[in-house]
Amino acid sequence: PPTAHRPTRDVAAFEAYLRGRFAMNQRTGASLEQAIADFRTAIAIDPDYAAAYSGLADSYLLSASYGALGSSQSIRLAEPMVQRALQLDPQLAEAHASHGLLLRDQGAKAQSIDALRKAVELNPSYSPAQHWLALSYQDLGRFRDARQTLEAGLKVDPNYVTGKRVLLSLFRTTGDHDQADAYAAALLREHSGDALVQYTLATDAYSRNRLVEATRRIAAALRLQPNAAFIRSQAATILATVGDHERAEQQMTLATQLAPETDMTRLWPLQRAVNGGDPGYIDEHLEELLSGFPDSNQRAIYHCNFSGATANPERIVDACETLLTRLQWQLDQPLPVELGDRVTVLIAAHAQLGNAERVDQLSRAATRTLDLLGSQGLGETQLEVFQRLLELLDGGDPQPLLNVMEVWVEHWPVPPEVLRTDLSFAGLQGLPRFEALLSSMEQRQQQMLLEVRQIELP
Repeated sequence: PPTAHRPTRDVAAFEAYLRGRFAMNQRTGASLEQAIADFRTAIAIDPDYAAAYSGLADSYLLSASYGALGSSQSIRLAEPMVQRALQLDPQLAEAHASHGLLLRDQGAKAQSIDALRKAVELNPSYSPAQHWLALSYQDLGRFRDARQTLEAGLKVDPNYVTGKRVLLSLFRTTGDHDQADAYAAALLREHSGDALVQYTLATDAYSRNRLVEATRRIAAALRLQPNAAFIRSQAATILATVGDHERAEQQMTLATQLAPETDMTRLWPLQRAVNGGDPGYIDEHLEELLSGFPDSNQRAIYHCNFSGATANPERIVDACETLLTRLQWQLDQPLPVELGDRVTVLIAAHAQLGNAERVDQLSRAATRTLDLLGSQGLGETQLEVFQRLLELLDGGDPQPLLNVMEVWVEHWPVPPEVLRTDLSFAGLQGLPRFEALLSSMEQRQQQMLLEVRQIELP
């Protein structure tokens, strides 16, 4: 539990701080607004209360995911609170944990690990520090370290449900699906009345292309928290993937009414075009829709990610090479995780433009990165898909890629029209096996859509 290293001597300030911590841990838009008010009250009563500044910073940062703030706004508000907390009490674990969370949101993943390790060292029982440290490890592809950190934290505090939610996603990432299924079932038995658990189970089912189950779980989450914009945004994503576009738009309209400034609601027109396999819309409107975001690493990530869905090689190269430059990537380093699966699109775009030297550099770096991720426990199927894609881009036979894709797509939440667009660079169009694969995906999607439409959403 959080314990201030220099606790306030004012009972009213301490009570306001405890109310703030309780509200923040509910992780809803309304509860985070209440937490912000409570921490401000504690600070007004005792301006030297370091833990209250830390709690205020955390509430701002969490509001970008669970509340109504955009990512850039949450960072801007949180940064001075973190600085003040560290200034008042350099030995406060919560302050270092807040610093680590801030650095992570700013894209400084390695530095965030240092800050969060310091927090754990100062207070091993402070569960949020273990949780955020695991997320930072996961960001860098250090999946085994992430699992070990969470499992160690849950031994100290076995009732920290947020840590259990993250551990479930790590079981999936590392390909431990039997354990993940058992863990998900246990979470549902023990915490069926927790909206965040239902949301996590929906996200987990979605990650395995179990879209009917994902819809059931997101509906349960919405019944428990109907005013949570992030849950409605996830509902829209699930519905759009299965092809229920009308209800997806309804959910995003409600999400936008609840939280118009979050990144997800502002980017929905682009995501809708991705879901619909409409690269022309993205190509035409990308700059306009990103213009409201401040110049930052996060904007560069969005630019590269959505450019990769345009099938425009010049745009892809410009956006993704800009991201690599911003991240100060060097040729002898693994590729940054922020580039994600767009690396294959970037390599293909360079090949289309005749940039043979850059193709070779990026292909070598991608191979090194896959080796590193494999050593850290990334699921074997995901690794094989990327390996086969790289081989195909190097002039290899498409059949090995199709072999693994025929297995993977059953568990891959991607509409067939999106797969066709995303692999437009791979030269698979027209191949009988690829067209048959798309046809089977369409049939499976239609069957799931019939079942999903029977599920009522609040």
